[in-house]
Amino acid sequence: MIILQHNAIKSSFEKSLHVVSHVFNVTRYKKLVGFVSKYALQYIAEESDRVKYVGLDKSRCGCTIISTHGIPCACDLASFVVGSIPLHSVHFIWTRLSFFDISSDDTSTELSILQEWVVIMNPFNEVDMTGKINIKAKLREIVYLVKTSLCPPREKVKTKDSSSSLKCSKGFISETPPTISIPMIQQFPVGIHPYIVDIVDVKADGHYGYRVVGALLGMGEESWATVRMNLHKELCQWRQEYIDLFDGDE
Repeated sequence: MIILQHNAIKSSFEKSLHVVSHVFNVTRYKKLVGFVSKYALQYIAEESDRVKYVGLDKSRCGCTIISTHGIPCACDLASFVVGSIPLHSVHFIWTRLSFFDISSDDTSTELSILQEWVVIMNPFNEVDMTGKINIKAKLREIVYLVKTSLCPPREKVKTKDSSSSLKCSKGFISETPPTISIPMIQQFPVGIHPYIVDIVDVKADGHYGYRVVGALLGMGEESWATVRMNLHKELCQWRQEYIDLFDGDE
């Protein structure tokens, strides 16, 4: 099943790269065709149809899709009436048309992390001391594999052998789990410290809640648009159930 899904995604990538509908064979989409997903193009085409009665009026537009999908909404597209829609106006997640970001240069046989290192250093030089400490802690987990920020189980699993070894004349010997240092844990109430196994310091913008979910799911914080899109789909699909659960639209 995984292989079939993998092949279906690869097929979708190939269609986005090489198969172009006649609708998009115009100057307006010249900078997007072959660079963004076909699904993104379809969303943009739908928003383009709204331009004629929305124009530049943000109140009429609603600007929903730019928040949920990272795709320019109708009022944004209205400003691109003359010329092509720029690629940077579409969230980069729609430009991921392969499973790898490895250069296809045949002259190089070595895999390099130089590009990723530059990407790491830029935010490292810009953030404050707290941010630098957090980034350094994450890098240390990669470099020093024996170290980890994860805590051991709060209670030791009692087996027949371990139970007998802990017995003494006055009962059981209490064991205190080792203390693991977690960056910025002091910024949280002491009462919840025992339940915190890791802290992720994400970019402090309007999407930080989604960034945290993406980071802790292992997708990376820049996948926030996907997290938000999935949440939007969930809410739309089960709208009435959520209205009943939370007792209203608000």
